[in-house]
Amino acid sequence: MITKGYGLGVYRYGNGNNLVYYAAGGDFGVDFFSAYIPAELITVSALGNSEVNTYPLLEALLKLFDV
Repeated sequence: MITKGYGLGVYRYGNGNNLVYYAAGGDFGVDFFSAYIPAELITVSALGNSEVNTYPLLEALLKLFDV
């Protein structure tokens, strides 16, 4: 897959019709991502207030939607 960053934590992942646009970031004790999957017309967000990273959840969603 192709990943392209737009700066400021905004990314495009995938190719062809399998694209995801997402923003991700965090700081000490907080973490977030928000993703839009155009082919499915789905937007999903996760916010965390612990040391647990939300990125594994984003990876699981990408696999779920075959992106």
